[in-house]
Amino acid sequence: MRNIIYVLILIAIGVAAWWTLTEIEKNIVAEQEKLSIERTANIVEDVRQLAQFTTACFYQESVVRQTKQAEWSNGITGDALRAILGKNNTATTDELVLITRGSVRAGFNMAQITDDNIKVLSDTIIIKLPQPEVFDVIINPSDYDVFIENGTWTHEQLAEIVTNAQNQMRSEAIANGIYKQARESGEAKLQQLFHILGFNTVIVE
Repeated sequence: MRNIIYVLILIAIGVAAWWTLTEIEKNIVAEQEKLSIERTANIVEDVRQLAQFTTACFYQESVVRQTKQAEWSNGITGDALRAILGKNNTATTDELVLITRGSVRAGFNMAQITDDNIKVLSDTIIIKLPQPEVFDVIINPSDYDVFIENGTWTHEQLAEIVTNAQNQMRSEAIANGIYKQARESGEAKLQQLFHILGFNTVIVE
């Protein structure tokens, strides 16, 4: 009888010890999960502060041409010339050709990053980037030369031509792979950044 009591006591002690260890393990796991969530939230906030994360820049030169009907050709003289020379003759047409130089800047809008885009697992971080995009195309007033200028052109008409040049540069940069370069450069920069912050494994998707 006494042996049975001892056995029951040992079993009770074992069960109590097991339950205690289980609760301690649960608390440790819960605390680790809490710290992981807090750490992830802090990282997300820091990443969002990068805002426009520039990872590629193309420097390009483009030639843009614009034509319009000459102002003096709107009257009888212009009608007569078109009747004699034909509608497609350039005698009644103003022409402006610019050689423009500018830069196309691309990268990632990190303000779009959410908690779902970053996962932290111990010393591993997984970050899913948004799609790369072109931030801007910059052509300064000193970055273009007038190659041909016939007729009179207003400031508004000149601004329209510069806008056309910007659109052309944007299209050329995309065709030449600026998005691919932006992604490759962005992945390399983020891996370097998070390695410095102490992560052994950095996965960029």
